[in-house]
Amino acid sequence: MATPFRATPLVKLPKRVDEQEPETSFWDSYQEVAHLQLNGAVSCLDFNPTTQLSFAATSATSVSIVDCKELAVTKAYSRFRMTALSGRFRSDGLLLAVGGEDPVIKVFDASSSSLLRVLKGHLTTVRTVSFMPDKSKLLSGSDDGVVMTWDISTKTNISSFVAHTDHVRAAVCSAGSPVWATGSYDHTIKLWDMRHNEAVMTMDHGAPVEALLYFPNGSILVSAGGTSVKLWDVLSGGTLLHELPNHQKTVTCLAMDSSASRLLSGGVDHFVKVVNAQTFNVMHTFSYDASVLSLALSGDDTHLAVGMSDGIVSVKRRAVTIAVAAEERETVKRARSLRYFMKSASKADVVVRAPTRRFLENFDAMLRNFRHKEALDAALVTEKPVIVVSVLQELLHRGALKMAVSLRHGHSLEPLLSFLVHNVTDPRFAPTLLVVAEAVLDTYGSELPSSVDTDKLFLELRQTLAAEVDVQEHVLRLLGALDLIIAAGDAAGPEAAEHEQQEHEQQEHEQHRRLQKERERVAELTRKDETENKGAETAEAALDVDASV
Repeated sequence: MATPFRATPLVKLPKRVDEQEPETSFWDSYQEVAHLQLNGAVSCLDFNPTTQLSFAATSATSVSIVDCKELAVTKAYSRFRMTALSGRFRSDGLLLAVGGEDPVIKVFDASSSSLLRVLKGHLTTVRTVSFMPDKSKLLSGSDDGVVMTWDISTKTNISSFVAHTDHVRAAVCSAGSPVWATGSYDHTIKLWDMRHNEAVMTMDHGAPVEALLYFPNGSILVSAGGTSVKLWDVLSGGTLLHELPNHQKTVTCLAMDSSASRLLSGGVDHFVKVVNAQTFNVMHTFSYDASVLSLALSGDDTHLAVGMSDGIVSVKRRAVTIAVAAEERETVKRARSLRYFMKSASKADVVVRAPTRRFLENFDAMLRNFRHKEALDAALVTEKPVIVVSVLQELLHRGALKMAVSLRHGHSLEPLLSFLVHNVTDPRFAPTLLVVAEAVLDTYGSELPSSVDTDKLFLELRQTLAAEVDVQEHVLRLLGALDLIIAAGDAAGPEAAEHEQQEHEQQEHEQHRRLQKERERVAELTRKDETENKGAETAEAALDVDASV
């Protein structure tokens, strides 16, 4: 019995670079809709948790409220003598707390802009503030390494810890638990519990910590500092889960989408990286014109705000399309349909299907009858590169390529030459088409068909191949130059790293010396006050003695 004819298998091509994945298409849908200029470097951004249509941008001596609908600053809190550094909303969006170089924390009514509380207790710049989950308490950290907790209603300081030996740059609270984390320029991350007066856990980030972020479940803590982002499992004693070295310069800020599946990080290298929180792969990259100091993503993932060192706030908006109602409704499966019946079939059931007749394509019918030349002509008529290349590969496999391309005159050769001119440089088809082009040149090299159009196509094919050779030579030279640059960078890497480490240690020493002088000055003022108080008490006692005499 004769073996049944097998249809020509179509070539399975790799995806082109310009064929975007759904993830890339999602992030590419964010288009910049506003480019706002503020008065100074934008150190903090925070969306209002309730509306998600406005955010607070901390810059210079004010905190600006930007409306995402009007794409403009609609309100400004400017009751600051010195630079404001951190402005954070409470979870209900009713209060806004701001810390800055003036060592006080100011709490505003978010709706009326009224100043409700001024919390005094820090001696140096307040770098970070954060509301606690119970909404009545506030967490703050300052440059002298002190972390404080506050009762907002009574304006009292609940607790104060000398948590770090350097600037406290980040402080975040875990949702639903009395635990918070602080990060400092002393390279450490510490976890605190309101029921204890000391740190319950300490992790070493290995670089000055710039930002912290909790996953919604509170089990994973993300830290940013240096050129890396690290993920820590706080439930297993602070185990390092993964390190993301995706930036070339210091990472300054972190954010997360509403599903906690994508982690965003911004850095001094002008990039914002989007990372898959499960696979830790970089899914997308946003590029900006200046160093990224802060970023925030709205709760509905429709707006991305990025603050930069030059005072620019970039607002990107994602286009949300409303699907057609018919597409959103679930398709009703009728009981009489085969699809409905097959839904109830189990793996144990034997499904007997009626034999279906398969019709061969024209080129397959020609190949079945060994009419190779006509099969190639039928494939060229489709004008589909995948089909043409599949037929050419089948002819190569049969050893009938030269038979298919020979004995052609001008009009019958032109479609093949035109196809080669337009597709021979496509990397997906090049291996096959170069062999075909060689066979055509071998066949007609000694005697070309007499046709002006044919001569023109042969000339175009030659020019196309020559241009491709030039491109490949340029690429090879570029690769060689990149190899030299990378090798030089690797050779100078240890020396540069050592020099940077020395500079950082010198800065730490200088900062520690300034802090020590500040503490000595405060202690001296305290001693003077005590001396004056004792002198006044002595004088009063002497007066009492004289009066009694």
